[in-house]
Amino acid sequence: MTITESTGQVPFSAFLNSLKETLKSVFYERDNIEKFIQQRGFPALVLRDIMSRNPLSVAIPEAYGGRGVKVKECLGVLETASYESLPLSLVFGINMALFLEPVVKYGRIQSKATSSNDSWRSRTWGD
Repeated sequence: MTITESTGQVPFSAFLNSLKETLKSVFYERDNIEKFIQQRGFPALVLRDIMSRNPLSVAIPEAYGGRGVKVKECLGVLETASYESLPLSLVFGINMALFLEPVVKYGRIQSKATSSNDSWRSRTWGD
């Protein structure tokens, strides 16, 4: 993946393709998605691999290390996730809409920095 000079970020198309490849890999190559249908939740290794692509960074402002809260990017991540797994898309959507957006809109500066950096970087989303 190449990084654009103006923002220091990977272009969204490359970001999304990387997420798609990871989802296909964890659901079809490394593990069997049919097992997930019969169990509640995702195996820890599957979730770790997915979250290593930082899919929720689309809902975090650039000032806090995210991609900038662009609606097109948020919807792109949700669409990509829902194509492979509706429960995963729900996890992403709930975390974006019910946690990240309110913190971004109404949180104090300290709350924004702590929530964005600590939780997002430590990969605690979806736990």
